[in-house]
Amino acid sequence: MSVGASRGSFGKSPPRLRPNLEILSARSRLCKGRRMDDVLIFFASNRKGDELFRELAGRFHKSHYVATGYASLPAPYRIALRLLNRVGLHLKDRPRLDYRLRLSIARRTRARVEQLLKEADGGRAQLLSWHCLFPVTPDWRELARVSVISDVPMTEDYFKHFGIRGAEARSLRERIRATTVENCENFFTHSEWAAEVNKSLYPTHAAKIVRIGWGSDMPAVPRDVALRTRTSKRVLCIGNDFYRKGVDFFDQVASRLKERVPGLECMVAGNPGRSFPVRGLRHLTVLGPVARPQLAQYLKEATLFALFSRFEPAGHVTVEAMSYGVPVLCSNEGGISEPVIEGVTGFVCPSFSVDQAAERAYHILSDPARIATFRERAYEHALDCWQWRNVADRIMTRLGCPDAAFVRGR
Repeated sequence: MSVGASRGSFGKSPPRLRPNLEILSARSRLCKGRRMDDVLIFFASNRKGDELFRELAGRFHKSHYVATGYASLPAPYRIALRLLNRVGLHLKDRPRLDYRLRLSIARRTRARVEQLLKEADGGRAQLLSWHCLFPVTPDWRELARVSVISDVPMTEDYFKHFGIRGAEARSLRERIRATTVENCENFFTHSEWAAEVNKSLYPTHAAKIVRIGWGSDMPAVPRDVALRTRTSKRVLCIGNDFYRKGVDFFDQVASRLKERVPGLECMVAGNPGRSFPVRGLRHLTVLGPVARPQLAQYLKEATLFALFSRFEPAGHVTVEAMSYGVPVLCSNEGGISEPVIEGVTGFVCPSFSVDQAAERAYHILSDPARIATFRERAYEHALDCWQWRNVADRIMTRLGCPDAAFVRGR
């Protein structure tokens, strides 16, 4: 398969990463007992990395969470950004302004990190940044060993789906290379697809690009709750930007399914996007943006999860669905299908064929015993292979302390 082509797991989850023995030997002195004798500095631009930070924090001598998104800017800056958004001016369309703001965040962040390291009596730092746009300039390597987490492959498809074109696209691609890829020690991606695409974009840095997987950002539910018998049949889709998420295609599939499955409900939750023709969705119940507690309730009531994204570096929501005992029917674009075991935890639709997608959905929905089997296997697979603890294990292996265990209370 050529680099950048669509891919799925087709029967098994991606293999666990094997450590580089030379790296482990060189770094073994950093591990004492069952914790890493380093200070973890974790950068995040939003709350998406909270669960991973909790898993990593207990494996280090000390750990600190540092906000590095726009919300960390002084109040006047945040007010100005909100006003710009209201009039339709977005920073993704102003890469120079965006970069200047991020440099300002980096300067403020550096002062904070220097203070944290001073308080740690000069301890060695592991800096893990969950945002590839944070400007990791060469001077950061003087303070810490730097690793970055990102699923952003700077391909034409990426730019097309996020409305970034021309000079802005070239500027963003160059900035990622110059301020992140070149200066980090590890470039982690959630999906294998994103890892392979980034390796093709930055071949001289391929050795530092590693897939680590992902977990669920939704509250965990016990087995009896996840596998409780559903009182109705519902197919649920969750996602913002309905065109990119393929909601129009889902509407066509829903039309076919409702002809064959009496009483079937097909629902979609999320922000449609400004230009998506919501009124054209004739066979779906559009819920709009939904708060996390209500979203969890919808997952508890769903029989099947459907997501036919046209572009998806890593479909975190597929794991969230399976962790609630909901089998998945999805497209094969980007890394969305990697958690799905074909015919076991759901189905992957490699082509956008309404007939094929409807037939595979009907295969699950038409038999109560089959529904129960798919649900149980989806839940077990998510629980065993797609947890943030698995991600933390892979990161610790790469950092040279594979035996570091989580210690509560840290």
